[in-house]
Amino acid sequence: TRIEGIREGRLFRYCPEVKLYKCPTGVRGEVVTYAITDAMNGHPDIPGTSKLMVYRRAQIKRADQRIVFLDEGRLSPNSWTLWYDQERWWDQVTARHGDGTNFGFADGHSEYWKWKDPRTLDVAKADYDYWQNTGRNGGEALQPGNEDLHRVQRGVWSKLGYEP
Repeated sequence: TRIEGIREGRLFRYCPEVKLYKCPTGVRGEVVTYAITDAMNGHPDIPGTSKLMVYRRAQIKRADQRIVFLDEGRLSPNSWTLWYDQERWWDQVTARHGDGTNFGFADGHSEYWKWKDPRTLDVAKADYDYWQNTGRNGGEALQPGNEDLHRVQRGVWSKLGYEP
């Protein structure tokens, strides 16, 4: 089960409370709503990122700025994916917390980021619609100048892989 997976995971000895793996306002019935980012030993095949992947804590520079976890609001089958070399979202973001979401950083602190660009909120709404079985998932379109996207990409990958 998912709970057994949590208990057998490497983080459990540091965070041994199952309820802490889920935001209380996440999708009902989900056991986990937080995801690790691809950059932190997640999916290794994101274009242009092979030298940016983190496999050991010692590789992390500016730990106070590097996003490790985020609240996806639901269980995802994989790590959270974000383009590095394109001005677009890959996986969607959530906006359940006053039009923003929560991030956990490599130094152990967390932050709430309120979305400022209406296109980010559109992506979050499309994600909600998708998981409510509408089949719409948004996020595929290029979003030039989206500071929310730039901020998250810098937090995940440590820099942008393009000129905004």
